[in-house]
Amino acid sequence: PRSMECRYEIIDSLGKGGVSEVFRARNLDTGREVAIKRLLPLDETNLNEPQVEGILRETQALKQLRHSNVVRLIDSGEDEFGPFAVLELIEGESLYDVILEGALTYPDFLDVATQVLSALAAAEDIRLLHRDLKPGNIMLTVNEASRLEAKILDFGMSKLLDRPSLQTVDLKGSI
Repeated sequence: PRSMECRYEIIDSLGKGGVSEVFRARNLDTGREVAIKRLLPLDETNLNEPQVEGILRETQALKQLRHSNVVRLIDSGEDEFGPFAVLELIEGESLYDVILEGALTYPDFLDVATQVLSALAAAEDIRLLHRDLKPGNIMLTVNEASRLEAKILDFGMSKLLDRPSLQTVDLKGSI
């Protein structure tokens, strides 16, 4: 397989978290823009060891979960700098940034909530738990019909369950 540098040209940084950075890039074969997620160098994190399993977990989850409200995995690989995931580029704002500006209208809230719950139900169907769902991991875009479209991002903390497991139980036996 060709290396990442032979397939993609990094254009700009889209954002950096505690463990990884996401870049805007161009696919050199198709000219299409994509997002590339890479782990940060260890000296740029507060970690003792690289979190390679997080990005590998995310690519495995996204290979199995295909839903219109989940970011789409286009490609993945590993090179001399470690593993990377090539994702659909989503132009928009995070739900976190949107709600800082003000509340969603009730119809927009229902639309966004329904889309997110639909994606979570699809994840549940394949026994996948996101485990880091928050407004910053939900991107909002406007589609061709001028409606809000929600996309769930960052499956780096996700977990595929082999079988149901008891998570937290109170004294009465309720979860």
